[in-house]
Amino acid sequence: MRRFCTLLLIGLISFSLLGCGIGDIIDRIPGFGGGEGEVADGIHHDLTIEYDNHVYKVYESTLDHDEATNRFEDLLESRGYVISEDDAAEAFFVEEGDVSHGGQTFEDDDHFKYVLVTGSDGDISIFTLLAEKSTVDDYDKNDSNGNGQNGNGLTMPDEDVDGEDSTLIERYPTSIRTDYVHVVEDGDEKRSNTYLVDAEIEDVYTFFFDMVDSEGFEITENIYSPSENAMHIQGYYDEGHVQTHGFHIVAQSKEHLIEITIYTTQYGD
Repeated sequence: MRRFCTLLLIGLISFSLLGCGIGDIIDRIPGFGGGEGEVADGIHHDLTIEYDNHVYKVYESTLDHDEATNRFEDLLESRGYVISEDDAAEAFFVEEGDVSHGGQTFEDDDHFKYVLVTGSDGDISIFTLLAEKSTVDDYDKNDSNGNGQNGNGLTMPDEDVDGEDSTLIERYPTSIRTDYVHVVEDGDEKRSNTYLVDAEIEDVYTFFFDMVDSEGFEITENIYSPSENAMHIQGYYDEGHVQTHGFHIVAQSKEHLIEITIYTTQYGD
């Protein structure tokens, strides 16, 4: 179930970044429905996924990024949450929940909640992941004893998992594919490939930026953050002023390695 929810969230994030509304997506998924509706002015709760000791929630907003972030933090504060200083909680969410670095962890008396705000002004998606404090404490004890995922240390896989590399965006040299998702929706073909590589984030960013720039892609978003060991580049390719492909490249540190995910969409007729 964890793998299904992780892949679903990967798809939701990538499709929202490529301009497909989350509400439109979940309406097509059997067994999933909408959320509470408007939870704050300009912020709507669209989806909840509950499994094991985790609760995922997805929100959408038409506010700008900073306003959506501040308003959502005010909402959490009104519900008894404060910003958490517990490093183990973020490590738990990143490793066990497969969420990205760059979010903020909150806590109340019994729970930790991880919040990640993505998208551009006017088209914001907010992803939250909730876990009981007892679950995080158990994870931290296992990790301290060398029995958790971090205790064993992340190592490079020996070979690719099954899948198909993008013909639009070249993979980073020496990287190994660890995950692959392929769906067709309303004639659009969407793929995501995730890789691990032992490299520096600066080299990864330079490789992908130089590639998309030299190939004539239109770049709509280009963010490189050495302090966060993260980057993402988003854009599209057109022929005769008609967009034929969209892409989004995300890279971030994962322990001592770099995890790269390449999302591509080939638009149908």
